[in-house]
Amino acid sequence: MKSNGKALRRILATAKAGTKTPDWLSFGKAVGEVANALGLPHEVAQATLFGLIAIGDIRAGDVKGNVIDIDDCTIGELGGKPAFVDWGGLRDWLRKHSTVPTSDRVAVIKEMLRDGDIPGRNVEWKPFYDEVRNRCGGWHKGRPARGFSDKQIWRDVKALQQR
Repeated sequence: MKSNGKALRRILATAKAGTKTPDWLSFGKAVGEVANALGLPHEVAQATLFGLIAIGDIRAGDVKGNVIDIDDCTIGELGGKPAFVDWGGLRDWLRKHSTVPTSDRVAVIKEMLRDGDIPGRNVEWKPFYDEVRNRCGGWHKGRPARGFSDKQIWRDVKALQQR
């Protein structure tokens, strides 16, 4: 597995200039995320992820550490290449297409705080709670889904502010 660490460092170093450096996730874990979020069998989730990479919705890297350029790669060649995928891109895609709440509630809160949305200061708590749930798909039948209560989001905000 040491080669994967080297590959990941190389992917990060060769990411296209001017683009946000992605967080990379192993292809196998990404398939699991797709399967869980969409309620798909593993094989179908893997095919879906290959399709997302092939059409350019999700960036990917190979085991040698190169970002896969889909313009220079046929579908047949893509088959065994992806070793890493852009976690941020995949997470955004899953938020748009899944009805299952994502497990990145804390990441969304961090992002909102980084963007200057500070509840209790320049944003009211209620709209902040709702925006977190909207970004994570944290609703169930018009009510907050499990793990997305106002109290849980408040706890996460307070814990992040103390760091």
